[in-house]
This record gives sequence, structure tokens and C-alpha cells, in this order.
Amino acid sequence: MKHSFNVNNIPVCIAIYTYDEKQDDFIFVDFNTLAESTENIKREKVIGKYLLDVFPSAREFGIFELLKKVYYSGKTETYKTEYYKDSRISGWRENEISRLSNNSVMAVYLDKSLEKNLENQLSTLGTIVDNSFNEIYVFDSISFKFIYINKQAQHNLGYSLEEIVDLHPWNVKLEYDENNFTKYISSSEFKIFNTKHTRKDGSEYFVEAKVQKMMLNEQEQYVAIVTDLTEQKMYEDKVQLSKEVIESISEAVMITDLNTTIIDVNPAFLHLTGFKRDQVIGAKPKKFKSGKHSKEFYKNLWKQVLENGVYKGEIWDRKADGEVFLKDITITTVRGPGGLVKNYVAVFSDITLKKNHQEELQEIAYTDPLTQLTNRIQFKNILKHEVDIAIRNKSDGALLFLDLDMFKKVNDSYGHIVGDELLIAVAKRLKDLVRKSDTVSRIGGDEFTVVLASPIKKNSIQFIAQNIIDELSKPYTIENHEIVISSSIGIAFFTQEMQGIDSLVEAADLAMYKAKHKGRGKYQFFEPRMHNESVKKRTIELELKKALSDGSVIPYYQPKINPETGIVVGVEALARWNHPELGVLSPIYFLDIAEDSGLIHELGEQILNKAMQEIKELNESNYPELNVAVNLSSKQFEDERLVEKILDNVAKYNFNISNLELEITESLIMENVQRAIYMMEKLTEKKIKISIDDFGTGYSSLSYLKKFPISFLKIDKSFIDGIVNIKEDKIIVKTIMSMAESLDIGVIAEGIETIEQEDELHKLSCHLSQGYLYSEALSLEELKKFLIDWEQSKK
Repeated sequence: MKHSFNVNNIPVCIAIYTYDEKQDDFIFVDFNTLAESTENIKREKVIGKYLLDVFPSAREFGIFELLKKVYYSGKTETYKTEYYKDSRISGWRENEISRLSNNSVMAVYLDKSLEKNLENQLSTLGTIVDNSFNEIYVFDSISFKFIYINKQAQHNLGYSLEEIVDLHPWNVKLEYDENNFTKYISSSEFKIFNTKHTRKDGSEYFVEAKVQKMMLNEQEQYVAIVTDLTEQKMYEDKVQLSKEVIESISEAVMITDLNTTIIDVNPAFLHLTGFKRDQVIGAKPKKFKSGKHSKEFYKNLWKQVLENGVYKGEIWDRKADGEVFLKDITITTVRGPGGLVKNYVAVFSDITLKKNHQEELQEIAYTDPLTQLTNRIQFKNILKHEVDIAIRNKSDGALLFLDLDMFKKVNDSYGHIVGDELLIAVAKRLKDLVRKSDTVSRIGGDEFTVVLASPIKKNSIQFIAQNIIDELSKPYTIENHEIVISSSIGIAFFTQEMQGIDSLVEAADLAMYKAKHKGRGKYQFFEPRMHNESVKKRTIELELKKALSDGSVIPYYQPKINPETGIVVGVEALARWNHPELGVLSPIYFLDIAEDSGLIHELGEQILNKAMQEIKELNESNYPELNVAVNLSSKQFEDERLVEKILDNVAKYNFNISNLELEITESLIMENVQRAIYMMEKLTEKKIKISIDDFGTGYSSLSYLKKFPISFLKIDKSFIDGIVNIKEDKIIVKTIMSMAESLDIGVIAEGIETIEQEDELHKLSCHLSQGYLYSEALSLEELKKFLIDWEQSKK
């Protein structure tokens, strides 16, 4: 099929086709030279061939359907630049398709690959610039206004692209003003300098700026590439700080390279070793060898360094003057990027004197400084040794755990100097009472142990224990004071059943506490059931601790009656534990455990606080003068801040202090009379009333009693029990009443259970009565009901 022009004379790619409707494909009829070059195929291999055979991706490319459209419509169509690709060629093409007069179709197209590739490269470069980790700026060489800043610059400065176009370089470099910046930057075509950038929020950071003048878009402009030096500056500061630390620490520091050549030492190294700096830099550590260690020692040292990265130990080395010294040294590896070792650092100190005094230090470590007996550490070492011998030889041995009774009273009465002298005297007596093979130790405070080494007859141990108790209870004369003190002893035998020495010590300790509870000045052999009792007590202690935290320990109230008027004048607050499984428990179940564990402080304070809250409620209703008595334990009474704490809580709950009464047992007062008087005076000064509880059991003398600032004596229940039938009890009660009356002190009879007891007390003009005859201890709600019922019964 002929056409009227020569396609080779046209400077664009041309392909002419006829359409084969049956085959639904176009047949090449002409193909010019430029098309041959562009498509990398000869004309003779195209002419007469089907389009889809020569260009198999023509349908996907979209040109095939466009050729058909032009063939049928006769209208010229333009096909925008698109990307063509098959197994032979690829590239960007832009087509214009027309139908010729002879019904053939001509495709005139341009190869746009070069332009597109350049465009893509420019786009890629733009993306790289825009997303560079460096800040990149372009600003005008005349106005110095910013034309462009990349994303990193926007992020670091906090400005958007829209905001930055109104700014100049000196707006973000506050070290410069307009004049000196333009003058400085215009002085050369290329500048590198360090400065600070100021963010939008006013904060600053260090940068390095590289600024170059260049032609962009036929205009002179400045391009600045800026690197954020924040991390580098922090690293440099850390390096400088590390250097300053190394220079100033008292330990010697030596740094080597990988070949163990010394590259740096600190002043402490030079001072300690006596070498000068130029004598050690470039040398090897073997320069300091003392000759005291074998090659195997150094081989093992370096094995640890290389395998574990660290060596810690002691090395004998030599100083500049030849003196051999012992150093405590740590050698560590320093790793660089990638985890590769680059240096070794040794830090050491001279411990020669410490080593020379080691035996002296060891003796101090194992000896009680006051009594010169072995201490707890050495006691355990000796005990283990003796137990092992006894078990191996199948012979008997025993541990005695000894505690001085009421030793605190000696300290409080005579002072710690006398107390210390008493401990020294006790230690001497103990050593004189046992065999040379036995060991006496002081393991803390007023606690001593005696290890009775095997062999020893079991039946003789009780006599040894009793002899110790008897001898220690004989008077001591210390600084003109005659002091008598008793002791309690727990005894545990060496047996294979004991799981280690800690179990043996625990067993003797449990037995000692059992001896104390028997009345002091006693001894007690350990029995397995004691362990079960100890576990039970520990369980109760943990449960009590939880009960205090969740408010399950509350006050119950037992009324106090004026027998003359029949009026309820007050109540005694008694602790009760509302146990989730066992119900309401009296103090018999938990009070001793609270005392021993120290929980008594929190328990006592909670009962006092809750009692004030609840009685205040009654004071503000119908019972303004109803007072409440709260018991103080011995542990609470020892608290130096007791008065302060009570007053703080009275103020906290705004309680009428004249309605508060504190009960203290007679035996507690007699433990330290002078301190008791001091504490009671402090309380009564604040208008708090004091009662002595369990009176008649503590052997207080009349001379002491008249010094006590108290409001009431509470006659112990044991005397009330016998007031009707036991003549002696009746006489004691009558004497107490008479004595109290002469001292203008009120009397409370507690534990009244029968009308007969009430009648006897009424005859003696007892001031107040309390007991089950009137009421048991009541909860707050029960107390409210009792008060109403009591008033009605008296009308």
C-alpha cells in the first residue's frame, strides 16, 4: 500500500499500519529509519508483520485500542507520554495517530525516555535533598531571604516552609546581626563555620554550616548545608567529663592499646607508683612486675580479660623506687563501634597496709569489742564446727541461749556506762563457769550463747544451766551500785534432725522465750512443739498486721458505774479483733504477740483514736461528761513521743481532753519509777487523767504512791474475787480504800460479778464499779442501747 510521502524524510518516529479485521491486528506497511533506531529493530523484520508479534505489550500499553479507534473514526488522537515495556525494549513514548486517505493508520511518536529519565533523576535528587539528615537552605544573594529549606531544617527549627520565607539567616543565628552576617558571608565564595541555631521556641543547638554561592535558575544564590552537632557536642562533653574524672579520682588509672602499650595514665598513677609520665607512656605493664607471680598467673589473668571482658583481683607490683606493693586492681576492655575491643583500662589502689593488718582486722571482725567474747559471726563458725564433730563422733553437745532479764531497766536506771560494765562482768562469770573446750559468745545486746562442746553428758546440762542462773543472779557491785539481775536460758541439743545451725539457734531461742514466760530466772529445753507454737504465733502476727491495716481491730466498751448515784460515768476501751473466721477475739489471743512484734504501737494508737471518735459522738448527743479510759502498754510508755502523739490525736479529733483517761499497770510503773512519774506529770499537765490498773500486784510503796499524779486506783480483780469469802482479800481491799482516801485518790473496783461483791464494796464506799455484773464489753451500737436501757431502769 503506497502513500505520497517518504517517511524517512520526517525527523520523528513513524509507523504505518493496515488493519486486518479478521485477525484483529494491525500489519506494518512502513517503518522509518528513526523508528528503527529507537525500537532497535530492522525495517525488514517489521514490514508485513503483525503489531502484536513485534510489540507484544501494545494492548497493555494502550496504543492498540487507540489505533482501532482512529481507524474506525478517522479522527486524529494524541496519546500522552506513557511507559512501554516488553522483553525486548522499554521506554517512554508520546504518540499522535491519524488515518490516511488510503485507510491506513499512521503513528507519529517521539521517544521521551531521555527527558523522563532526567525528570526522574531531578525528582530523586529533590527527594534526597528534601529528606537529607542535614539541614539545607537556599537564600537570595541580594535580599538574603530564604527561598527554600528542607524538611530536616523545618523539623529542627520548628518553622514551616511558609513561615521561613519571611526570615533571614540572622533570624536563626542570634550570634549574628544583619550587618556582620552579610559582611562575613560575602567575603568569600565558600565558608565553613560553627555557630548556634535558635529554634522557634527560643532553644538553641550547636551546628556546623557550609555555605557556598552558586548560580541557580540563572540567579546568584547561597546554598547552606548545616549539620546538627548536638550529639557530637554531648559526646565531646562526656569525653571531657570522663577525662576530668579520671584526672581527679584517687585511684590510679592506666590505659593501653590492643598491644598493651601504655598510652595514658592519670596523676594518681604517677603519685602512687613514683614514676614520671615519660617513663611509662609507650612502655608495657610488665615494667612493673614484682616477680611474685608465675607465668600461669598472668596467663589466667588475661584469659579472664579476653573471655569475660574484666578481671578483678590482687597483684603484687613494683614502684619506681623498687618497693613491692599489693594493689587491688580491675582490668576492663573498652569496645568501639561494632563491639571490637580497642583499649584496656586498669584501675587500682594500694592495699598493702590493709593486707598487713588483715589478721588484726580479722580478730576485730570476730570479737565483741565490749566483752572480748567471740561475736555472732565467729559463734556461728564455732557452732558449725562443734556440731559437725558431735554428729561425726556420735557424741552429745548442746547450745545454751541466754538472755538477761530486765536488763533495759538497768540501763534506764543507772545509764549505759553501768550497763556496759554489767555486761563485761556477766561475760567474765560465764567464762569462769564453763570448760576450756566450751565457747561463750555475745551475739547482741544482752544475749549470750554457750556452746557446750562434745562429749558431754546430757543429764549434766541441766545442772550447768542452773549453776549459770544461780551464779549470774548473785549481786554485782558497779560504780558503788549493787545490782541484781536474773537470766533465762534456752537449751537445744546437737542432733541430725536440726536442719543446719540456724535451726539449732532458733530452737534454743524459742526455748529461752519459753523460759522467760515461765517467770524469768529459769531454763527450758527445746521441744518440737515449740516450733509449731512459733509458726502459729507468726501466723497470728501476720493476720494481726493485716487486721490493723484494714481496721478489723476495734474498741469495745465496758461501762463504769457510780454506785452511789447509779450513773454510768465512763467506759473502759478494750481492744477486740473482728476475725473473719474466728469471730470477735479478746486481747488474750493476740496482745502478747502484738507486744513482742512491735505492733502494739499501731494497735494502741488505733484503739485510742477510734475510742475518741466514737465517744465524742456520745459526748455530743446525750452524754457530755461520759469519759473513756484507754490502756497504755509498756512498749507505748517507753515511746519518748508518747505525749506528743496523744495530744496530736486529741487535736485531730477535737476531743474533750477532760473526758480522756489513761490506764497504766502498777507493774509497768515499778519498772522505772522516776521515768513513770515524769511521763505521768507530762500527761496530767495537759489535763489527762491517769489510773493505775491492777493495783495491789506491783508492790508499790506508799512513799512512791503519794508522788504519783493519779486520779484513780483500779483494784485488781484477784482481790475482788475473794472480797466476800477470803478475809485477807477483804483486808487488802479495805486498806487500799483507806490509803486512797487519805491521798485523795478515787478507787475503781474492776471485775465485779456478783451482788454480794457489790454489797461489800458499797460498804467500803468504793467510788466506781466495773464488771460483768453490769455489762460485758460492748460494741458502740450495743453501748448506745445499754446507756438508754440503764437510764430507763433507774427511773
